[in-house]
Amino acid sequence: MFGTDSIGWKKIEIVARLSVPQILLIFLLLLSYISLPLPLPYVGMVRPYLVLMGIYYWSVYRPTLVPPVLCFGLGIIMDILSGGFLGLNALVLVAVQWIVRGQRRFLMGQPYTTSWAVFALILIASALAQWGLYGLAHLQWPPLLPVAGSVILSFFLFPFVTLLFVMTHRILPVASRMLG
Repeated sequence: MFGTDSIGWKKIEIVARLSVPQILLIFLLLLSYISLPLPLPYVGMVRPYLVLMGIYYWSVYRPTLVPPVLCFGLGIIMDILSGGFLGLNALVLVAVQWIVRGQRRFLMGQPYTTSWAVFALILIASALAQWGLYGLAHLQWPPLLPVAGSVILSFFLFPFVTLLFVMTHRILPVASRMLG
């Protein structure tokens, strides 16, 4: 009887640990939309792409924990919180997740600087895609300087946010131990 109960708690512990990345993504979403729009002189309001950082990291190192449905849902929530075009962030996040998962084998064996450089390319492409699609939807493009400020801020924050992801990754169960 005791063995059966401990197996149930072990499953609960595994599920709880596996949900940590999703909870962290939701926390980063709330952090970036509730408390982090930063005013920069000559640039305007900038907001780091924290959720994009998480989607990128988890799509490389634990892609099963960031399914497209989660990316889509986070994107819709971002659209609602920002008051922007509904589906814009969802489209970009799902596309990023899909592209990064496709390059996962390449990225897994690379040094951190290469991973950071690839993130920079994904970041720039995502920001420009959002800016361009927003402009098409509204038939007028917003200023590009705040977007550039957000990209630069995100680029320099990436190593620090990645440390949080690495620490989180260490508490996740290993697949071989989950089955055993």
